[in-house]
Amino acid sequence: MKLFTALSALAGVGLVHGQGNMIPRPASSNKFDSKPSIQRDEIKNLTFYTVGFHPKAPVLRFESTLVIPAVTPDASTDNDVQALWPGLQTDTLLQNVITTAGGGPHEWYLLPFYCCKPAGALTSPIRIYPGDLLTNTYIWDMPNNKWLDTWALTPAPREAEQARRPSTASGVVPKPYDNPILAIELQGLGTWDFGRVQWRNILMEANTTDTDWCTKVTTDNPMKLILTPPVVRTHGSVTTCYISQITFDSPTDKKSSRRSVGI
Repeated sequence: MKLFTALSALAGVGLVHGQGNMIPRPASSNKFDSKPSIQRDEIKNLTFYTVGFHPKAPVLRFESTLVIPAVTPDASTDNDVQALWPGLQTDTLLQNVITTAGGGPHEWYLLPFYCCKPAGALTSPIRIYPGDLLTNTYIWDMPNNKWLDTWALTPAPREAEQARRPSTASGVVPKPYDNPILAIELQGLGTWDFGRVQWRNILMEANTTDTDWCTKVTTDNPMKLILTPPVVRTHGSVTTCYISQITFDSPTDKKSSRRSVGI
């Protein structure tokens, strides 16, 4: 596996217009579940712990701030992958991945990514640390028919914030996404051994007047979940959903099952 070079904590901005060619069902036939519909048959022991939202309409904006969790005690860099990401999905997946893969033991890296066929990084990996705050914003720029993916990293108090650096990825313009997801992804021998994962200031805008999607949170794989009550508003043809905090506290078992949490 290629070793990533450690970089200083940065805030970045990436303009994304990419299109993948993926096998999963199209958005129009998506069922009400949150498991990322990505076919990865070559990956062993692929497990997701997710919270997903299903407005069944184009998402115009998706924001969240992730508190980078404690480092994993697992020192392996060859036989496991541990990753966290906020993402947008239809039959492709746009995700800002925080992962242990590719670096040294006990290290986290930010890797904005486009998935899956073709798949590729949208910028060079960025070294990040426990306690850092990573704010991710996806915006559908309708007039210009492209996605704007931005990430802003606020280092923990031990470090001063570094300069911003722009990054651009180009390709075929994607269609609108309709499924915002917050996820823990484990591959191979990877386990959830890094403690709580906390997401703050989750904000979603969708081109629909329906509000149920904001208050029905769908999870994949049982876990202890802590949420603050959603606040939902509709103005014209756009519904805005805000949740101040979602905490992935801990897994409750290793079985692959789905359940819905009504709020």
